[in-house]
Amino acid sequence: MKKNTRIILIGLVIIACGSVYWKIESKMHNKIVLIKDKFTRYCEYKKMHEPKVDVTKSLPMTDEANAWYTKYHIISHAGGAIDGRTYTNSLEAWNYSYSRGNRVMDADLAFTPDEKMILLHGWYNNIELQANVPMKASNAFMDRNGHVQYLTTAVTPKDFKMFMHTKIFHLYTPMSCETMLQYMQTHPDLYVATDMKDDVVKSYSYIVKKAKDLNLDSVLSRIIVNLYDYDMYDKVMKVYPFSNTTMRQYYAHPNNYSELVDFCLKHKIHVVNISSCYMDDEGVKLLLQKGIRVYVAVVDYISDMQYYRKKGCSGCVSNFLYEDIYNLSIPQ
Repeated sequence: MKKNTRIILIGLVIIACGSVYWKIESKMHNKIVLIKDKFTRYCEYKKMHEPKVDVTKSLPMTDEANAWYTKYHIISHAGGAIDGRTYTNSLEAWNYSYSRGNRVMDADLAFTPDEKMILLHGWYNNIELQANVPMKASNAFMDRNGHVQYLTTAVTPKDFKMFMHTKIFHLYTPMSCETMLQYMQTHPDLYVATDMKDDVVKSYSYIVKKAKDLNLDSVLSRIIVNLYDYDMYDKVMKVYPFSNTTMRQYYAHPNNYSELVDFCLKHKIHVVNISSCYMDDEGVKLLLQKGIRVYVAVVDYISDMQYYRKKGCSGCVSNFLYEDIYNLSIPQ
């Protein structure tokens, strides 16, 4: 009997110690992750703020006449939200955003397996395109900008015909490159900010060729090229001399501020698209001092836009904000 009691007591002690260990281990793990993140941010910050180029004597840019960034404040993220759903790049989303006064659409462009260009953020984004994969099977997480993402590992890319005949979220109409160009033709005040998911030279070559094939060359003047790195500028301009470009300062593409300003001034790039996680960074002031417009991504709340406007932002990439309510974001 005593032996059994000792065994039970020993077991209880082991369980108690194990419980304490897991609590301590969990706290230690969280602290280690936090320390690693802070160190990563410190190294990133240091790299971004090194004075690699002297731009102190460079003259600020002045806005171009009648430029899109002087008239419009909202870039509709993936065409904007529809019925509370995001990332659809659907015709219904475009129509709704346009009806609310938005005149700049962010379009995610990718290729199908049979080499046709469609509007799609990614095959791994679970927007109920994939058969037999419920949304609850997705890996849902919040990114560094506070935006919820859904990813799935079960991917079956569709060919062009199947994609165009599959309703997004079982509800909305998919769009192709042709659909996009024709929409721009029938909406002559609309600009499209392209976000390429595949090879950029191949992608822009496809758009230019398709526009020429459809006799829609004129809409190319309203394509806004999103540049992810400096080398991309020359590559894209060799394809076609696009008149509208923006530079990105995203979490995935951090730039040194002095180099970024210098590049924008030399190539007359008037807009930098900045991740919201960088908007409290002192480097943003250098962009503004040199006459470079700042659009922040992604902003879905009026109060947040008020905050960013106080910091000098000209606009934002958004799922749920519209030009017809933009005045509500005037800083108080």
